Amino acid sequence: MFFSEISTVFIITAAVMSYFYTGNFGFNILTNDYVLLIFTIGAMSKMGLTPFMISEWLPIAHGSAPANSSALFSATMTLMGVYGITKIALLSPQSQTIGILFTAIGVISVIFGSLYAYISENMKSLGGFSTIENNGTLLSAIGLYVTFNDHILRMFIIISVVIFAMGHSIAKTGLFMSVGNTGAEYFSMVSKNSSSANKIGKFFIFHHYPVYSPELEALEHGWSLNHFSWVRTWEASAGLPP
Repeated sequence: MFFSEISTVFIITAAVMSYFYTGNFGFNILTNDYVLLIFTIGAMSKMGLTPFMISEWLPIAHGSAPANSSALFSATMTLMGVYGITKIALLSPQSQTIGILFTAIGVISVIFGSLYAYISENMKSLGGFSTIENNGTLLSAIGLYVTFNDHILRMFIIISVVIFAMGHSIAKTGLFMSVGNTGAEYFSMVSKNSSSANKIGKFFIFHHYPVYSPELEALEHGWSLNHFSWVRTWEASAGLPP
């Protein structure tokens, strides 16, 4: 509840600041990055990222909640923060300072989220730490979007964020569906018997798009890079500035 209240305070503050700068509560172009910074702090609390990861509230919540609630929480609710940050980043001016800050926080969250997930014995807590790691990756990508001012590179980053978020959502649904139907809380207690729901969950984990589908991921990145190269060539031939 404490972190939920912190998140609410910062998000409401960001909305009030947006109204102060634009004169309404609509999604309008912002002239500074203060709204993005305040909103992101609030969203980071919901997403369990650094420094809020120190309390480990998100993995603990996953470990205590039913598997279906954990799937909804990880695959949907935490991504609402990603959506909000991305939406406001699209309306905010380019800022290297804010972008580098977001990228650094994301990288730290990825490193520690991965390490804690690796040593976690509780299956649902592992899913919680994995959620932190995935959210850190997405925040790092958004940080790169805010850092650079190249419109083609920014488009490439946004496409990557959308596809990675989709992959995260499907994978975490499969993960919690699988561990929730093992009949055990810890890896050492898992039996060899497997239910239908457990098998469906494993299918989602190993076939989600795109993290465990290299051919689809390569297709997406290949298309984006080819498009990037084509536009750059066209701009150079037309004598346009980069």
